[in-house]
Amino acid sequence: MRNRMFILVWLTGILPLHAAVVLNEVVYINTHGLQDGEGDTPDWVELYNSGSETIALTGWGLSDNAEHPFKWTFPEISLAPGRFVVVFASGKNRSGIELHAGFKLGLMQEPVVLTNAQGVQVDRFEAQCVPANRSAARLPDGTSHWEVVQEPTPGSSNNASGIYPMHFNRDSIYPETAGGYFRQGFQLEIHQSAPGNPIYYTLDGSEPDEEATLYTGSIALDDRTREENRYCEEELNPNYQAPDAAVFKANAFRARAYSEGCPASNELNETYFIHPSIFERYGVPVVSLITDPDNFFSPEEGILVLGNHNNSVQSGSEWERSVHVEIFNPDGERVVKQLAGARVHGRGTRIAAQRSLRLYSGEKYGTSGFEYPFFKDRDLQSYDKLLLRSTRGDWPDALFTDLLSHHLVRPMNVNYMSGVVSVLFINGEYWGIQNICERQDSAYLSAHYPETTGSYDIVDYIPSQGAVAKEGSIDGYEALLDVMGNSGLSDEERYAQLADRIDLDNMIDFYIAQLYLSNVDFPELNQRLWKPADADGPWQWLFYDCDGCFYRYNYDHLSDYFNQEARYDRYADWSIYLLSEMLKFETFRNRFFQRFYWAIDQVFSPEQVLPVIDSLEAIYRPLMAEHMQRWRDPSDWVSWQNSVDKLRNFAVGRPLEVTEQLMKYYGNPVRVYPNPTAGNFTIEADLMLDTKAEFALYNGAGSLVFRQEFPEGAAAHSVQLPANISSGVYLIYVQTGYFITMDKLLVYHE
Repeated sequence: MRNRMFILVWLTGILPLHAAVVLNEVVYINTHGLQDGEGDTPDWVELYNSGSETIALTGWGLSDNAEHPFKWTFPEISLAPGRFVVVFASGKNRSGIELHAGFKLGLMQEPVVLTNAQGVQVDRFEAQCVPANRSAARLPDGTSHWEVVQEPTPGSSNNASGIYPMHFNRDSIYPETAGGYFRQGFQLEIHQSAPGNPIYYTLDGSEPDEEATLYTGSIALDDRTREENRYCEEELNPNYQAPDAAVFKANAFRARAYSEGCPASNELNETYFIHPSIFERYGVPVVSLITDPDNFFSPEEGILVLGNHNNSVQSGSEWERSVHVEIFNPDGERVVKQLAGARVHGRGTRIAAQRSLRLYSGEKYGTSGFEYPFFKDRDLQSYDKLLLRSTRGDWPDALFTDLLSHHLVRPMNVNYMSGVVSVLFINGEYWGIQNICERQDSAYLSAHYPETTGSYDIVDYIPSQGAVAKEGSIDGYEALLDVMGNSGLSDEERYAQLADRIDLDNMIDFYIAQLYLSNVDFPELNQRLWKPADADGPWQWLFYDCDGCFYRYNYDHLSDYFNQEARYDRYADWSIYLLSEMLKFETFRNRFFQRFYWAIDQVFSPEQVLPVIDSLEAIYRPLMAEHMQRWRDPSDWVSWQNSVDKLRNFAVGRPLEVTEQLMKYYGNPVRVYPNPTAGNFTIEADLMLDTKAEFALYNGAGSLVFRQEFPEGAAAHSVQLPANISSGVYLIYVQTGYFITMDKLLVYHE
């Protein structure tokens, strides 16, 4: 029979200083007790006014996290003396005849916290064992004495309740064989410190509660690939197509001992990869995430589906889900095993089928970081956050354009993101290539700039909005713009002030990288600036998200900054303003172009880029068949190989295209004087390349008549032609690094 209750609330009232509203009763597992209006049986919390005055609860907070006390706030209701009010901890987050908090209670996991409208914690119930369909209740009502009682009394007094006799027995469990790689199946045994407590386990990621499988002896574990797909079949977005064959699967093992219907032990989370060739299968790090399926896939709260609330588009701590993380190195050694938080990461990937994930460490999860030197190009041993990055912008193409771009810019003064190729499993099911990467935020800046205070202003460029503060304040950025546009200063004064507020080396290299790599999302996206919050500067740029790079090898990105008539046609003023204004200063302009020529030769030349493409292709090649079968994109092997070849075409064709663009806007950086010459002249270059230079002279018939090499490091070179070279017009060929120029030289003899 359906339980009903009627709660009398007053819509007016004033909160006195001696408020006596308390948490009076808490139910953590409600399977056949109080129902809500939809016939569900959520957990619930009861409040009681033990005082003598009516208390307005408007704006009060109820939460399962003391650090976020206003997870749910009370509507405009009041509670009269001696009255009760029940709030369902259902996660439904609504008010009306029934009150539904936007969170659920985790048995023996979270406290229940009551906070008044002024932010003062009024009451708190610490998590403890409360068996299913029993309640923790103040006995008598409103007193400091709590008991577990036989029958919950929602909306009425606890005073006549009978006490439930508790015999809770603490336990600890451990597996005889830890998770890892195995060539063949085996029998898994679990040991415990308190024999007699039942142990329950699952193999699909779900919570090991009393509805799970009871452990009665060793468990046979084997290769699960032939089993039907489960999570791969979830509708991740409207256009999603599930794989048409079984994906590779691991055993996602979870287990826990129970006493009195409550968790009595630690929870085991172990991933067992079983296959005869498992050690050779990937050759890259493998990440296993184990979490209750609802956390990722339920319509109401799953973060990997659009669900009922455009779930995957949501952000913030309310959309963070607890996961167990294991990371195995290429040799199959488990190097990370810990609890963490997971949120969807990114912009476009939030609506893609394969979504990027952000992993959080911290006190909440009993860790101080992800302790492992993931990236060979970094000296760091610990990371506050990690990204499991998919590549939506590059998804049907090569998949490694972003990794390639970040690898190439390492020699430059650029705040890039380190990353390694990796494969992800979710609840034991193969999820595809999803790379482990750094996350660029305050923790990233503190790690790479330990001399700073740890507090930063971070400004993001967002289409239709312009520059907005992602962290800290926008004031410092607006002050920079004020200096930039201050026509009351002389150019020298203005440039000196800007040089104090901007890390010019970083700015120049950042823009060179974006313009050379022809990022299709730039400049209205993928611009992020930062500075220490306690200083005027220097502002620096963060280089990230280059999935849209290596397209349009002949695109003239420089025209957006130099074409005065059409410069704003393609992009909003605010997105190109800083570089456009800085290029008006001759000193900066010379420095920018000289560095650009250096980058073409030393960073982006085919000799630098092609080997990196080859190395990444070699890593991805053995992984692609399985990834394509999982996601159906790229559509086939030929399509993927063509995309990789497009990267090579860009690497070969882009240097000449950009060199011609630089000469169009800057002029020839190589000068020969005097010209005409009697045979003694100077070759001068603005390129400042750390490479040798070569000079050659050809006659009108195209025959080489003179050649000379010059040592590296000199900006000017003297040439003395042999006396036997006759008067006439010659063709000069000058090569300095990757840059080649040709011109006419008139030789005369008096």
